[in-house]
Amino acid sequence: MIDLHTHTIFSDGTWTIEEMLSNAEKAGISTLAITDHDTAMPHIKLKEIDTKSYFSGRIIVGGEFNAFFDNIKIELLGYDFNPELLQEWINKTYNTMDEIEGYKKEFDELLQLCKKNNIKTTKDLEYDESLKYPTKIIYNDITKYIENKKNFTDDEWNIREGFFRSCTCNPNFVLYRDFSKQYPNALEVSKQIRKARR
Repeated sequence: MIDLHTHTIFSDGTWTIEEMLSNAEKAGISTLAITDHDTAMPHIKLKEIDTKSYFSGRIIVGGEFNAFFDNIKIELLGYDFNPELLQEWINKTYNTMDEIEGYKKEFDELLQLCKKNNIKTTKDLEYDESLKYPTKIIYNDITKYIENKKNFTDDEWNIREGFFRSCTCNPNFVLYRDFSKQYPNALEVSKQIRKARR
């Protein structure tokens, strides 16, 4: 069995690298790719770990990169690159703004879009660092008010991931955010991954 899309605590996963490797071993995974968001750091750290004491299978270098394509936010998976080379580009491209400041800015934009389009939210709603993702906060708040349901499909209303994909990433929806201000173009990401190939 193979798993080519996993996340550790280096992005939005819950396991350390060691826990990921141990759990993959227990699950009978023979080939594993760690594909954390917008970082190659897990693969740099892997070089400091005796991986064979946790996992007997093959580890593929990978990453999942936020990008935009045709004005829509996408996540692009890339594999088999030199992590140190790609991390240099990642540091210049993705790590230009403090993560929390970026999330606060995204939250403020979404809140303004709700107000502009008469989507009810709690009066003094503020960004909550413990929830991290702005769409999670906005979604949880919007869905408290049944009068908002008329603006959304059942999937958008009932599933947070559906809300994120269909509403904030859809240029035809009133809560659309232009992610080109925040993320690189998918073609640039692809080019940099190829440039950092082993």
